[in-house]
Amino acid sequence: MRVRLALLAFLLFLAPRHSHAIEQDKMKHFSLSYAISTTGLFALPKDLKWLSPVFTLALGAAKELTDDHFDGNDMLANGAGIGTSIVVLELE
Repeated sequence: MRVRLALLAFLLFLAPRHSHAIEQDKMKHFSLSYAISTTGLFALPKDLKWLSPVFTLALGAAKELTDDHFDGNDMLANGAGIGTSIVVLELE
């Protein structure tokens, strides 16, 4: 069930919102943020689970700040991946 929900969330994220599809870069941001956040949520003890989304978001922000320009849409994709991770694991 969790896998189906994660796949559904990912596909909804990829659905075109405009006349063009989501850039591959945004898919990478979403996927990596989902994977990093999920790994932390599984690995950390219950009282430290809050660190996983915070660390993942900070990592994404650090990456954006070191790029030539800050892309808010990349950060939205990071947030969507983190949020999907939290929702899927809460439905467990």
